[in-house]
Amino acid sequence: MMTDINIQQGGFQESLGCLMTSFMLRESVYFAREHGSKLYVCYLDGRQAFDKVWHDGLFYKLQTKIDDTSLLAFMELYANMTTFVVVSKIVAIHRNGSLFVRELAKAGKVHRTAI
Repeated sequence: MMTDINIQQGGFQESLGCLMTSFMLRESVYFAREHGSKLYVCYLDGRQAFDKVWHDGLFYKLQTKIDDTSLLAFMELYANMTTFVVVSKIVAIHRNGSLFVRELAKAGKVHRTAI
């Protein structure tokens, strides 16, 4: 299980915004190229992930691309995620962004937050 967040994982750190995270990603790519190192990057855009991404399909594809340890850590992070959906001031709490969340999103104005 991952207990510490890597300094390069800027999206999950309060003091680091998108610009700094983008800079760190670019520098990591340049460093890997200069030193002939392998670089593995996983980027998820979560702005509307719960109504557009088929998560089980994503994990199926990832199984063929990354090592088991990284995939296990990533899936564990996903398994512990909770989605809060607000429809007409009613809060629905659901795990792992399933069809239930997508159907609620279609019902009206929805605010989604993943933690």
